Amino acid sequence: MNFLTGGPKTVQKLDSITYQLIVQSYPEGVHVFALENENEKKDAGHGQRIYLVTTYTELWFYYQKYRKSLMHCYEIIPEGSVCHLYFDLEFIKQANSECDGKQIVSKLIQYVCQKLEEIYKVNCSVKDVLNLDSSTHQKFSRHLIFHLPNAAFKNNMHV
Repeated sequence: MNFLTGGPKTVQKLDSITYQLIVQSYPEGVHVFALENENEKKDAGHGQRIYLVTTYTELWFYYQKYRKSLMHCYEIIPEGSVCHLYFDLEFIKQANSECDGKQIVSKLIQYVCQKLEEIYKVNCSVKDVLNLDSSTHQKFSRHLIFHLPNAAFKNNMHV
């Protein structure tokens, strides 16, 4: 997959060192996204990340063209940025055969919504949660993002 041909030219593909240097200084409207480098994953036996610096519009252009390759792409939240409450839930299915991932997610959402109401007086329901499924045959993986009405956290440390 080569993101630098056949589309907008402001997309930059970065290695992890370059990413560390620019992540805190990129211009407004431009975002950093991470995805696993499929070629290195096959060669090394584990995932290596590559980083894309682009706008949402340009990412959407590439997502439509390379949907399968970008399925596990996610945005990096810069340190100190306002953000939503989020969870990254994962477990190896074979090692946790007794676990019902869907039930765990449901109970977690219910519990978190209850605590948000009790502690912060913020109303929350399952309708406020973006529930992204990145599971494979081997691994259960869900990403939950709580889009709370009129509420966000100062930064990811406050989450």
